Amino acid sequence: MTMTLIDPFHVSTNVTNIDENSFSLPGTYTLSIIGYCGNRVCKCSITFIKQNDCCKDESIFEQHVLSAITVTPDPAKCKVTVQVGNLPACDYIEKINWGDGTSSVGPFVTGDMPMHSYNASGVYSISIIAVEEDPAMGMYCFVKLIKKSIELNCRLIGSINPGIRPSVNDAIRVFPNPTSGLFIVELSEVPIEGTRMRVVNLAGQVMMERMAVTDIKVQSVNATSLPQGLYFIQVITSGKPIAVEKFIKR
Repeated sequence: MTMTLIDPFHVSTNVTNIDENSFSLPGTYTLSIIGYCGNRVCKCSITFIKQNDCCKDESIFEQHVLSAITVTPDPAKCKVTVQVGNLPACDYIEKINWGDGTSSVGPFVTGDMPMHSYNASGVYSISIIAVEEDPAMGMYCFVKLIKKSIELNCRLIGSINPGIRPSVNDAIRVFPNPTSGLFIVELSEVPIEGTRMRVVNLAGQVMMERMAVTDIKVQSVNATSLPQGLYFIQVITSGKPIAVEKFIKR
């Protein structure tokens, strides 16, 4: 007899038994069983549905993100920090527009503190895009635009250099995806010194982190120790996530 478990992303895994740990992601699973009934091949399919608390109430989602987001200006350093408080696992900050023509792309989750340095004093309108995502489908359920106006009277002399090369902000490529362990992260340009590779789960918990090799664009990540599920790989430079991509560990 053979058993194959197909997850919500249609990834098939041969199994010998299943328990509650076999269903790491919310969504629909199919267990395909092939055996013998005498001399005949018998096939059987069993469907399992793991429920989640995502995408049920837009007003509750908005309350969560509004209470979790704090914008803190620091005039002494001419910078602003967005603090992400306690968010449900399905909610995160997708993007922050800093009001000076620059932006930071998430996901930013519980505990993250994206920061931005400005080149001059002034009044800036910061736009924060928060989303709730259905992990079973990988699609947005709700989107909330949060706007905060801040005034900076910077006391710094000279220009601010955040230490990020603009070209590194391009999308990254992850392969193979899904992965069973070792996978490759390909950057658009070699990372600068101090760049880190960080893996976080849907709850925002940092699962692993390491320094990037500074003289090559192709970085290897060993995710063998991670449980099955959906994760994000972040590229961190000067304390800021400058690129992110999803991957599935099977």
